[in-house]
Amino acid sequence: MSRLDRYRSLLLPLLAGIGTLSLVWAFIRISSEMVEGDTRGFDMLLLQWAHSMRAGHPWVVEVMRDFSGLGSTAVLVLFTAATAGYLALAGARTTALVVATAVITGCVFGAAWALVWLLLARRLARRPQPALETPTRPSGMH
Repeated sequence: MSRLDRYRSLLLPLLAGIGTLSLVWAFIRISSEMVEGDTRGFDMLLLQWAHSMRAGHPWVVEVMRDFSGLGSTAVLVLFTAATAGYLALAGARTTALVVATAVITGCVFGAAWALVWLLLARRLARRPQPALETPTRPSGMH
């Protein structure tokens, strides 16, 4: 066994650690710039681009709304019930229970973590959300 073979098993965890630390460092740097207000120009550019996409291509709004709906609670419950039901009918009752339990606990913990991160981000950022000036439209238009 050569020295290279001995250290080969450490390469993947080392690269994963370096990648993780790099992403954390980038997040901290961007957050720092955001708190200082240095990203306001980029924020406004992105908001104006999104608004122009919405105004220029009304179908994009419908497509994005449909994609967002796929992550709704109703769709998640429907797919989970269908999957667990199929597994139970196929005789894999333990697997059906594991799937249902995993999805339910994932939803509960995901919602809790999202709330914690949202409150933490708001407390750390302490900056107002940029407002986009939208032109007024005549009544009856969407």
